Amino acid sequence: LLNNSGLDLDFFVSHYWGHRFSKTLTSLNEIAHSDFNRLGKDGKQDMVFWICVFALNQHRVKDELGNSISDAPFSLALSAAAGGVIMVLDHSAVPLRRIWCLYEVQRAHELGQPLQFVTEEGKHGSGS
Repeated sequence: LLNNSGLDLDFFVSHYWGHRFSKTLTSLNEIAHSDFNRLGKDGKQDMVFWICVFALNQHRVKDELGNSISDAPFSLALSAAAGGVIMVLDHSAVPLRRIWCLYEVQRAHELGQPLQFVTEEGKHGSGS
């Protein structure tokens, strides 16, 4: 991780890059608004989300991931997320057809992390 002494993480975000980013932000705002109290935050502005495109150099993925996928930064972030995993869905639920997003769901399950689904309209159930 670029900032090993960074903020404590509230949610790991699983999404697909083809989703309009403004809609992803709207979805995350819905989670921040609904969950900040539960996570002991003063307000939604205090929520911390981990999004790989901002945390890892996407042009040096091999260097970023290291030798073991279980020790990779995304896996460490996934295990450290106090609130679990948020999967941002579009109206076609494309992330559920993306192998990497499905791997993140599997990894969350292995780590015992809760999984929530969200769209720009708000939460849509959860998985375990």
